[in-house]
Amino acid sequence: TLLFSAGSAWADFVDGLAAVERGDYATALQEWLPLAEQGDALTQILVGSIYDNGDGVPEDDAEAVKWYRKAAEQGHADAQYNLGFMYANGEGVPTNLVKAYMWFSLAKAQGDETAAGDLKIIKEEMSHAQIDEAQNLAAERWEKHND
Repeated sequence: TLLFSAGSAWADFVDGLAAVERGDYATALQEWLPLAEQGDALTQILVGSIYDNGDGVPEDDAEAVKWYRKAAEQGHADAQYNLGFMYANGEGVPTNLVKAYMWFSLAKAQGDETAAGDLKIIKEEMSHAQIDEAQNLAAERWEKHND
């Protein structure tokens, strides 16, 4: 049963990719949403991206943040970067440079060079206290998920 279930999930993922290649984002979302709801980080990012970009659905930054957060909390660097970007720009959430810095830091720790560049940019807008708070939050989250 487990092998059949995994095969079915893979087929749904591939069917979603094929739909995107056709420009049919509504079908991709239909294929990926059950996988995302089951906790698959990659499909959570893809679902977030569909809402973030308004591909086949009305753009919904709050919904994008919801899906990016689910994957980011699982340690996925792309989702951490995307969530940091949303916080830095106040898209779907109130602007919060401390949270943006934290998420960018976590993505950078996994080798995301774009996050490293964005950290330099937002750091210029932050106080030393805010930077310290963000670094502490990032360290706590890193330790919690990487022990």
